[in-house]
Amino acid sequence: MELLPRIAHKLRSHPSSTEISDSDYQIVHRLDKECSGLMLISRNTDTALKLQEAFAKRWIKKDYLCITVGVPKLDHGYLRLPIASRNFSGVHKMCVYPLSRQVQTAAHDAKTSDLDIPELESENLWSELRPCHSEGPVTRYENLDRRNGAALLLCSTLSGVKHQVRVHLAMELGTPILGDHKYSHATYLAPQRLPHRLCEALAVRQSKVRYFPLHLHASQIRFGPETTEDQQACAVPAGFFEFIRTRGDKPSQRLSLVAKLPSFFTDNMKRIGLRLPRYLSHLHIR
Repeated sequence: MELLPRIAHKLRSHPSSTEISDSDYQIVHRLDKECSGLMLISRNTDTALKLQEAFAKRWIKKDYLCITVGVPKLDHGYLRLPIASRNFSGVHKMCVYPLSRQVQTAAHDAKTSDLDIPELESENLWSELRPCHSEGPVTRYENLDRRNGAALLLCSTLSGVKHQVRVHLAMELGTPILGDHKYSHATYLAPQRLPHRLCEALAVRQSKVRYFPLHLHASQIRFGPETTEDQQACAVPAGFFEFIRTRGDKPSQRLSLVAKLPSFFTDNMKRIGLRLPRYLSHLHIR
């Protein structure tokens, strides 16, 4: 949001601003309005079409950092349940399908999540977490640190399903994101409830948790699949991303963009006792 005034100023000060159409600057991908971090805006129609093609063919990987309420059982894995929109008595939310109580209870104590998911018969989804080879949404997560009943996760996606990371973490792992008041409860809307231990670490009363922002940050966008493990992505044509290279970039250099963490995120990391690994220290505001 802090860049919007700069974009508006650039448009007003452009020598041919009267000739600029609405199609010259376009948002080319989805980002939750509560989420902080990177947002790609194209400067012309040709760039917009190329980026939209790259997102559609899953040639672009998005990384997110988040703080979760509760700690996942496994330190890393793939979340692969399909996601659909549902109406819960007038409340429209995205949810995993099929909903299964096994998802929230098989690996977690009831105190780590207050999700109330209708019970349906299904396979044991916790038996093994592996990437899905279908076209459904896949979220890869890695546990970077844990303290006081919370975890710092790095999540990666190739798909762009609405609220994908939030729904997968809350409904498949049973560890909703800190400040996610929409998905901390499965079938209704209410302020998030935090364990007493986490409230003490954050020095906040439960009645004030409703004012917490969503601790989900789009930290990095990488152009082109990294390895053959990216099962959902097909090969990128040679030179496809040359149009976004800047002068001085080496042809073999992997293209990526990063956004530093907002201050509220880093402040609460310190209160909880969470730390970024050294290889991600460039995302920390000093």
